[in-house]
Amino acid sequence: MQWDPINCMCICPMASWRVCSTGYIFDFTQSCQCVPTSTTASMGLLVAVIVLMSCLVVTAAGGFFMYRRQTGVFRPRSRRNTVAAAPHRAGSPGSRASSGGANGCAAGKGVGAAFDDDLMKEAARLT
Repeated sequence: MQWDPINCMCICPMASWRVCSTGYIFDFTQSCQCVPTSTTASMGLLVAVIVLMSCLVVTAAGGFFMYRRQTGVFRPRSRRNTVAAAPHRAGSPGSRASSGGANGCAAGKGVGAAFDDDLMKEAARLT
């Protein structure tokens, strides 16, 4: 090993440098020999993996606590905002047997238009 004043580190003498076979790389700073490439991981890659794993653990823990406390996306939904799956009777505005149009709706509105109108009115009332 020789001291390299330009890079401020020990390196192997140039006479000991050699070409390594596939899957190996010459280690200039530690052993001055060919070492498997699998043993030489970059510091940036190691840091990235540690940060990624930390984020995954924090996200999973946060999701677990939100689930346990029933907050956020795990908050129970109010019954008022859900559509009940009630069967339609023949002749009712939402049934196919009514005379409102091809899809059973009056004035060409979509299937959920009446529900959307009610939601908008309720939202306007609450604000």
